[in-house]
Amino acid sequence: RYPIWKGNFQLHSLQEEIELIQGLNKSTHKNIGIYPEIKNPAFHQKEGKQISEIILKILADYGYKTQKDNCILQCFDAKELERIRTTLKSDLFLVQLMEYPEETNQLTYFATYANGIGPWYKQILDKKSGGKFTFTSLVNDAHKLGLVVHPYTFRADALDEFSSFDEMLQTILIDAKADGGFTDLPKYVAISRGSPLASFALNVSKAFFEAGCIVLGSAIAPARRTSAVLGTSPYRRHPKPNKSRSTAVCASLSTRLE
Repeated sequence: RYPIWKGNFQLHSLQEEIELIQGLNKSTHKNIGIYPEIKNPAFHQKEGKQISEIILKILADYGYKTQKDNCILQCFDAKELERIRTTLKSDLFLVQLMEYPEETNQLTYFATYANGIGPWYKQILDKKSGGKFTFTSLVNDAHKLGLVVHPYTFRADALDEFSSFDEMLQTILIDAKADGGFTDLPKYVAISRGSPLASFALNVSKAFFEAGCIVLGSAIAPARRTSAVLGTSPYRRHPKPNKSRSTAVCASLSTRLE
């Protein structure tokens, strides 16, 4: 992770991020997708800013309008994501982010408007016995409803119950059968073609290897041909402000609201 309090950098806008990615796509002959997140829409609405409408317009202006376009839109706020689908009539690929235990019982509701879920990875794990992990029914339940599963966050600097980053990837992506995932450290998710994860990626999409990652935050979503995102991965909410988290959140979806 980049050390906080080092440097005095200006925030870039969402438009500038998209222009950078699309420009690099053209110069490198790749097709990197984007995976923006709408942060705390209620706060923006209270301040008189219709953040969802603003973001949808920007995405549409740059060619991201339908589920066939290389864009996945995510949000923790279920009512807002549902509004984006039903009231604002967006046809984008939508992913409902999750953090609370009770949300695992709301998959049927999520499936009425979303194309996938982004749970905290610990919601997928059950327990470890004899050196092997067992899993909750979350991934299977989601797949039965036609939802893809992109858990967060794969971090080499916060392994918790895992002995290595490779074990974390193997457990969540291969053993638990998640469809993709989020990481703050994309360089560590570079996969050699001889590894088990290589077979996973190749079976889903060759674009996983061909695209590469060009921004700090990265989503591994080969099924959607998306292997780079705007900004950073989603974060669980914290009970008190966290300066380093706030900086990342701002960078993930900064845009001109005036």
